[in-house]
Amino acid sequence: MEVSNTVTTCIVLLILFCGSAAGSRTKLFSFQAQQNGVAMAAALASSSQDGICNKMVVPQGYPCEEHMVTTEDGYILSLQRIPTGRSGGTPGNSQPVLLQHGLLVDGITWLLLPPEQSLAFALADNGFDVWIANSRGTKYSLGHTSLSPNDSAYWNWSWDELVGYDLPATFQYVYDQSGQKMHYVGHSQGTLVALAAFSKNQLLSMLRSAALLSPIAYMNQMTSPLAKDAANNFIAEMVYWLGLSEFNLRGDAVINLLKNLCSQPDVDCTNLLTAFTGQNCCLNSSIVDVFLDHEPQPSATKNMVHLAQMIRQGTITMFDYIDPDENMKHYGQTTPPAYNMTTIPNDLPLFLSYGGDDALSDVNDVQRLLDSLKDHDGDKLVVQYRQDYAHADYVMAENARQDENYWDNVARQSKMPNFATLLTLLVLFSLSANAAAIKKLHSSITDDDTICKSLVTTKDGYILSLQRIPSGRSGKTADKPPVLLQHGILVDAAPWLLNSQDESLGFILADNGFDVWLANTRGTTYSRGHTSLSPNDSAYWEWSWDELVQYDLSAFVQYVHDQTNQKLHYVGHSLGTLIALAAFSKQELVNMFRTAALLSPIAHLDQIPSQLMKVAADMHLAETLYNSGFDQFPPGWDVLGPILNEICNKLGTNCSDLMTVMTGANCCINSSKAGELLKHEPQPTATKNIIHLSQMIRTGSIAMYDYGSKDENVGHYGQPTPPAYDMTSIPKDLPLFLGYGGQDQLSDVKDVKSLLNDLKDHDKGNLVELFIKDYAHADFVLGVNANQVVYDPIVSFFNLHST
Repeated sequence: MEVSNTVTTCIVLLILFCGSAAGSRTKLFSFQAQQNGVAMAAALASSSQDGICNKMVVPQGYPCEEHMVTTEDGYILSLQRIPTGRSGGTPGNSQPVLLQHGLLVDGITWLLLPPEQSLAFALADNGFDVWIANSRGTKYSLGHTSLSPNDSAYWNWSWDELVGYDLPATFQYVYDQSGQKMHYVGHSQGTLVALAAFSKNQLLSMLRSAALLSPIAYMNQMTSPLAKDAANNFIAEMVYWLGLSEFNLRGDAVINLLKNLCSQPDVDCTNLLTAFTGQNCCLNSSIVDVFLDHEPQPSATKNMVHLAQMIRQGTITMFDYIDPDENMKHYGQTTPPAYNMTTIPNDLPLFLSYGGDDALSDVNDVQRLLDSLKDHDGDKLVVQYRQDYAHADYVMAENARQDENYWDNVARQSKMPNFATLLTLLVLFSLSANAAAIKKLHSSITDDDTICKSLVTTKDGYILSLQRIPSGRSGKTADKPPVLLQHGILVDAAPWLLNSQDESLGFILADNGFDVWLANTRGTTYSRGHTSLSPNDSAYWEWSWDELVQYDLSAFVQYVHDQTNQKLHYVGHSLGTLIALAAFSKQELVNMFRTAALLSPIAHLDQIPSQLMKVAADMHLAETLYNSGFDQFPPGWDVLGPILNEICNKLGTNCSDLMTVMTGANCCINSSKAGELLKHEPQPTATKNIIHLSQMIRTGSIAMYDYGSKDENVGHYGQPTPPAYDMTSIPKDLPLFLGYGGQDQLSDVKDVKSLLNDLKDHDKGNLVELFIKDYAHADFVLGVNANQVVYDPIVSFFNLHST
């Protein structure tokens, strides 16, 4: 049902934005910056009373020991040992068994069920010496000899390092303590790291056998819609791009939401697990609630990227740095080395168990792994297939009958949130044509020796760039007034020039005799200067579109006016229309303007139909980023371009669809042109600017930035609420041209009508409306037919007011 879909979507959004960006990690102990290894070890030892033994094992009547092991790269890992069963016995006489958990969990997963049903307890009761591993980054393995989990460097690893460091250190420690070879049980990622190690002939001298549950090796045929779509739409890369080196889903917001949701009488939380793992046959809601008391655990975002690479590529290789030079630096070759499953020793005793309903360890992928093991000694390979088992059943299944109230799997999958939608949330507030091809801006015009590039300094110290096209292709100097083109948010001036010269407004105006000036607002690539601040300073990003009105636009208009000694025409798109309307409403700059053409005009935003925008605003996602210390939006913006480019180059991906999700169904954009648009990174803006736009969506007002506190507002404005920009005060004799589209999800027809209602007393001869029914937001700057349906009328409008 629709409510279920909404809840699931909100959960995923909270996981990605609250859990990763603002999640508070539950810490085993408090880290101080750069503690030394001795202090770290002491802290770990002193905290043993709060460890897994005392929490999960001793209360069940079993003996338990806490151990620590340090890896060669400095990570301090915890191990729990259950040396005997409840009936007792002599420790040290039993064969050891090492249990290795999967991704986003820790060793507690082996201990969640009652002793009769938990593998760890069952093994101990059957006479084995049980050791429980906890991988780096999980709650009880957060130690390091020199790094803190608050350091990005702490999280610079993928499962390659689990193979290269964690598993060898754990194996060696258990072997040294027990004096015996061990059995190994891995689940999910715990099988992957073992198979990779075995393929390199590592650890074998200390191993008796390996039992691999829900084995993970090949992953390209997995059926989990969430995992597959997340990989195909580069969600892990996006989280990494946001600067979140730790992938932590255990934020308070996420856990509390899930617990509250699971406590509802009509909600079965096994379905949440089903969305990721497949239809687990043998869980009940109570065990999922217990699971949420302890899990999920953090991992490195780089690890998530590595797994996503496997899903997309269908390979089992080391981490791909994408750049051949980076791969060469790490591996001595341009591509990452492969883990070859066929090189696993044929005489190694293996037990593989997999389920028919497992959406992560899919039957087809397991069959491919088994094909790699086809030469394995027949008596050394035992394969078990459980038709009704899914991924979580192997560690949490109870002996209860299958829940008859599961949602229908097909119906459930049809309501999965689209991860392409989540991808576009990362460029959420793009009120114009997504990203800018900045190289196009310069390669298109700088070959002409007559092109002038200027720098303008605002009153608050920002140094902005302007490009001027003083003549058209004929070479004749412009004989008409200047025109200033102002871009929207998350782009610079490049979209005005991205299409061919016969289709791009900047070139068309120049060829029609106008003196064309291209503005680039603060924070974009060529307007990052400041008289005293650096873009690395938080203070550099302390602005919203209020400052674009007060400083940037004023500086641009004054400069062009001074250079040309003429009043100018103005063309704004999206946010470029909002700052102009706000300035006009304050009676500012009007004496230097001839006309203003406003495309996809933004003023009122409360009726915006874009669900992405509304949900993001209502959930205060921009505020979450800002409060997490991300002053620049998008954070890590220089990484986004290559990621989007890779998406667009991916087979079958039409990049115009990425814009459609946000801007509406653009009728007239060539998909190859959309791909070219995304070859270069989006331009950054201030997170505070994004918050300001979110406030407009929520409140329906056109006001200055709301500081959220009456005292703060009084301090800035002398009143408890932010001053409004009154659209009715725009001079009635200012010639205005408004172009808007029927399919625009950002500049919605109803919101534009509200603006036009504000302008109802405008001089009729000075207000021109152009409504294009099939146009959406990006069509006005990228549409291949915009030269005819939009730009020709603008040229005529300017000509009419150029005398």
